[in-house]
Amino acid sequence: MELAVVFALGVVNFAMHVAVLHHRRIWTPGATMADQPVAVWFSLGIEYALLFASLLMVAHGSESWAWGYGLYTVANGAGAWFLLGRIG
Repeated sequence: MELAVVFALGVVNFAMHVAVLHHRRIWTPGATMADQPVAVWFSLGIEYALLFASLLMVAHGSESWAWGYGLYTVANGAGAWFLLGRIG
């Protein structure tokens, strides 16, 4: 059950991350994701690594990683809400 919850949280994290990346005015006026491919792929790679590590640890019985990833998701949500709400 914890694996399914962490995976669902990962989907939510990726959706929030991509929404922030697609919001052009956050980085520089007129910039798009295509203008910064290395930064985009690097940040998405870190997001994937965090999800993968959390799934791996939860699969091996560490419930605290599920709680930690849940807190990380809440922090990501607050950050995305702040960035998209303040700029949009």
